[in-house]
Amino acid sequence: FLAGVAKLVVGGENHENLHIVSLLSEHKGQLRYALCAEQHKYTLNPAAKAAFRSLLASPRPTGAAQRMQKPTLNCDMGESFGAWTMGMDEAVMPHVDCANIACGFHASDPSIMRRTVAMAVSHDVRIGAHPAYPDLVGFGRRSMNCSAQEVEDMLLYQIGALDGICRAEGGNLSYVKPHGALYND
Repeated sequence: FLAGVAKLVVGGENHENLHIVSLLSEHKGQLRYALCAEQHKYTLNPAAKAAFRSLLASPRPTGAAQRMQKPTLNCDMGESFGAWTMGMDEAVMPHVDCANIACGFHASDPSIMRRTVAMAVSHDVRIGAHPAYPDLVGFGRRSMNCSAQEVEDMLLYQIGALDGICRAEGGNLSYVKPHGALYND
């Protein structure tokens, strides 16, 4: 898994050219990637380009199956820290499809991460890593001037921690959704 995460960071040398690719799912042992895109242009490395093309070529539901699909509801969760409670994770978890779990740099701590993962596993909710810049005071909303290598190291650290907790709780990490300034940069 972590070898695949290294391919998440693509782009230039400086912070402004850094682009993030999200891990969507693991299907038959092959990692599939798609862009965390809104209206941005992204530069992909060749392996990510090939995986993205593969994802686009995947069979789409047709007929009744296509009409019956419902939207996927995701929520940022696990953002409490120590004695401070943020959000209503216990009340919301049973009603979402995917939980974007904070990985400790903008919010959360190891105990909160583990409790949130256990809740997600018990409700059969897909688990996503929600990594950020190391900015607890600014809740990860402030840009930081980091090299591509520094950002890759931050991502590996946070995603690796959540992946380890998922494994300990009998769950799987399904995707990555960068938080705040890391997503917007």
